[in-house]
Amino acid sequence: MGMFTDPNRVHGTEPGQVEGNPVFIYHDAFNSEQERVAQLKELYRRGGATPQGKPILGDVQVKRELSTVLNQFLEPIRARRAEFEQEEDYIWDVLREGTVRGRIRAQEVMNAVRSAMKVRYFRLSS
Repeated sequence: MGMFTDPNRVHGTEPGQVEGNPVFIYHDAFNSEQERVAQLKELYRRGGATPQGKPILGDVQVKRELSTVLNQFLEPIRARRAEFEQEEDYIWDVLREGTVRGRIRAQEVMNAVRSAMKVRYFRLSS
């Protein structure tokens, strides 16, 4: 709930800025319900209060909806990670293989760089 929103919007009843607002950037990226995002943006821009004086749409509500959307997005990733936690040997094998492949590729790149720059640290005696 401490996420930055619109610094000029001191109270939820005031009109807010959607452009550049991280909460809405994340809604645009992760919220598949684009009609709801458009509605949130309109209400946020407009501001206003209910007859009881409460904000029509406060920052906390927008953040709570974002939290729900992000958790729905992350749930399959979390489930897959939990599956992998049960296969510790497989994970270590993948890490080892990736390390070996990465070292081989890095050596190839460095050889190409040294060749292109005509840098030879160690010359073989002829």
